[in-house]
Amino acid sequence: MIVHPKVEVDPNPNYAVTIKQEQVSKFDMDQEEEKKRKEEHELFLKSHIDDDEPDYEPEDEYGRSRLHAWVLVKKDQRQIPHDFFIEPTTGREYKIDESPYFSVQAIFNHENFWINLDPDREID
Repeated sequence: MIVHPKVEVDPNPNYAVTIKQEQVSKFDMDQEEEKKRKEEHELFLKSHIDDDEPDYEPEDEYGRSRLHAWVLVKKDQRQIPHDFFIEPTTGREYKIDESPYFSVQAIFNHENFWINLDPDREID
């Protein structure tokens, strides 16, 4: 067993110990700032929709056979100037004649459900 003698510290030393600031690399700070800017920019891009950007439609092996739901808003007794579709996944609005949809399979509301017997017919 090793016993260390008690060391006494002089309360009034003849010399002063200067405390130096922590060394920080400017390069590392710049890298951290750049990383934060990139993360903020990516978060911004993920959380905002650019309506002017064209829709990205990759090649689809199923073609027109894939089903998708969207909302048709009619101008009927609402103060809306024209009918339009709303894409539920993005919130974008499409005029009836400018929509990227090919056909209507079925329509429903709070009272009824209708099935299209001629799904190859163009949307009018």
